[in-house]
Amino acid sequence: TFGGHYFEESQGMAYSYGYNRAENAWDYSSTQSLILELADIVSRGGNFLLDIGPKADGTIPPLMQERLLQIGKWLSINGDAIYGTRPWKEASQWSSGDRNYKPKKGESLLLKQTIDPDPGYAVKQMFFTYKDHNLYCILPQYPENNRVIIKGLHLDKTSSIFFLTTGKQLSWERAGNNIEVKMPSYDPRDFSAPYAYVLKISHIATE
Repeated sequence: TFGGHYFEESQGMAYSYGYNRAENAWDYSSTQSLILELADIVSRGGNFLLDIGPKADGTIPPLMQERLLQIGKWLSINGDAIYGTRPWKEASQWSSGDRNYKPKKGESLLLKQTIDPDPGYAVKQMFFTYKDHNLYCILPQYPENNRVIIKGLHLDKTSSIFFLTTGKQLSWERAGNNIEVKMPSYDPRDFSAPYAYVLKISHIATE
């Protein structure tokens, strides 16, 4: 929910809501952009309706097919963080900086807030979703130093953290009021859908 009520974000893959033969490849949102839109909307309790308007002969344009296949591949690995979830206490974790970025014409505000920030502006470091006493952290970018800091999270010894991309358990430790997670070194062979990265944290006692 957003503001106490359910909502749905409805949009096309490009500027038009449906197929427009005048649009070119660079008019379309990237797969990463669409997946981050999905994560952002779901973290706030909403649904994402993505239109794929067919051509006049009823076929789906190949570029739209490609986006759907890539999103589907990501969901086959990370869908546990999306399907059946609900909002956590906070929708996202911000870095320090100014959160009031005003996008220029043609810019995506979400991309400027995640993977392409201007100097001095805050970044959404992760989106949160929650299900069955599990907290999911969706990271738009892979951490350069192979460390993820989750602010204000309290875990006990029964909690485990898994990296959905590889299915492997990760080590973590308390760092003051935060949790520091040690990520594996980035290996392209293990990352078949490198559009966003998900941590699953088990045995979260409270919502």
